Amino acid sequence: MNLKIVQISNAEKIRSLADMDKRRVYRQELLLKEQFAYQLALYCENACTLKVSLDTPLKGQVKLYVHKNAIMDYPGKVAWDDDYITNEPGLMPDLLVPLEDQNGMVEMNGTAATVWVEVMLSEDCAPGTYPITVTFSNEGLFENGERCVVSETMQIAALPVALKEQETIFTQWFHVDCIARVHNVPIYSEEHWSLIDRYMKLAVELGINMILTPIITPPLDVNPGVCRPCTQLIQITKEGSQYSFNFDLLKRWIDLCKKNGVKYYEMAHLFSQWGLFYSSNIKVT
Repeated sequence: MNLKIVQISNAEKIRSLADMDKRRVYRQELLLKEQFAYQLALYCENACTLKVSLDTPLKGQVKLYVHKNAIMDYPGKVAWDDDYITNEPGLMPDLLVPLEDQNGMVEMNGTAATVWVEVMLSEDCAPGTYPITVTFSNEGLFENGERCVVSETMQIAALPVALKEQETIFTQWFHVDCIARVHNVPIYSEEHWSLIDRYMKLAVELGINMILTPIITPPLDVNPGVCRPCTQLIQITKEGSQYSFNFDLLKRWIDLCKKNGVKYYEMAHLFSQWGLFYSSNIKVT
């Protein structure tokens, strides 16, 4: 079995054997509480299955993911510069699947495959240098055939200083109707709230500290004149000329935000971002 492995930056996109000719990385200095990621790119000319194992003293501070392809059917109307990987539709490695969800294995099918290594040093990590060794092996998977074991090691130098708390207020629009749709659950059902909790936790881990809060359904990221499914947190009722407001869902939302470390709240817009032509769809019962 001819298996090639390279340890490279997380900024690279590995789609084929030709993409693996990149500068190798073997050492990284990190502050405590700092996040870092790199890739292990593999290529085998034959289809095979490999077990993946992790050996490091940084227990609980290293996570492994299998880098899966996503369909890219619209790369853009035009290439504005020469740094585009491609202008053609196709597959692009984008989705990170936890290794445990793959039964600790990576499938090779005659093209390149990638394992993503994520490091997050804890605040109480002692300063020093820590190895992270990831090993790939077909041992025990087949009774016959050539035995193959390959590994790469990254040296993490933990510095005796902790990363300060983020001061930049950073948001990326968080659409809970999309979560409900992709998981096929009713909006604000218990299943939906559980999913919102998980997505919110991940969003904070990835750096946001302000979140789009749908006090009314945001009229954002839709074609002109189109309404998003109702995700309004403030329940409004009207009896005659009297309006009543129920904030129970909004309180649950804020409690969830506090639980996950969200510090700032971006309120839903009143109009669409495309020239302020369309107002929000506000539900009153």
